[in-house]
Amino acid sequence: MGEGESNPQLALGLIFSVIGIFGFVLLLLQRADLEHVPGGDATGRSRAAAEGGGPAADNPAALSESGLWAALATGPIEVDAVQAQAEMWDVGRRVKISFGGHEDARHREVAVAEPCRAFEATSKRVEVRSGPDGVVVSRRKAGQGDWLCDLWLAQRLASG
Repeated sequence: MGEGESNPQLALGLIFSVIGIFGFVLLLLQRADLEHVPGGDATGRSRAAAEGGGPAADNPAALSESGLWAALATGPIEVDAVQAQAEMWDVGRRVKISFGGHEDARHREVAVAEPCRAFEATSKRVEVRSGPDGVVVSRRKAGQGDWLCDLWLAQRLASG
């Protein structure tokens, strides 16, 4: 790693190791945040729903989720809104998007784990399968933004 070396393998290895460790720790912290959020503050949300609008927040970043929800409310929060807010995280976590590997880089697969009736449909580039495990939309020769259309289709089919 000193001056005049023509083989920078050690330096590059250390740099990529540090970047890899940072990425791994970042993903672990994000996963911990996601595991904490969904059911974490259900009683607080119920309390906020009962109390209605709360006092204005000086520092919204310092409030808990239920405190922020109560502070933003302009009136009593209905029970349906509390349930919808609690379910919001569940919907987002049941989606899996897979991009093709090295040999088939333009293959995309979107899966929504919402049980529905079994069916199958295929075309030249798109295949849709569904059943008790959910809906899977598979696309060959996918364009850059096609995964978003596939996600919309899978969510739409799973919801009804």
